[in-house]
Amino acid sequence: MCKLWVIAIRRVADKTGILWRPSQNSLVCPSHFKADDYKTTNVRGFPTAGKKMRLKDGVVPSKFYWTEKEKSANVDR
Repeated sequence: MCKLWVIAIRRVADKTGILWRPSQNSLVCPSHFKADDYKTTNVRGFPTAGKKMRLKDGVVPSKFYWTEKEKSANVDR
């Protein structure tokens, strides 16, 4: 999954020009995921407690400026 995320994110290291490698502390902004990429879970299993949003298994970030350009280019055709 890590390799799929790295390819999808397309981030290049500034100095070396190679693909970025995430660390254990790396984060991906939630805006790079679709609403249906998430599932809602109860906190600590209690239905009356607050809800938490978790990514579904197998989800890869897919919302980037280049994917939006591709969508608009396909609509214009």
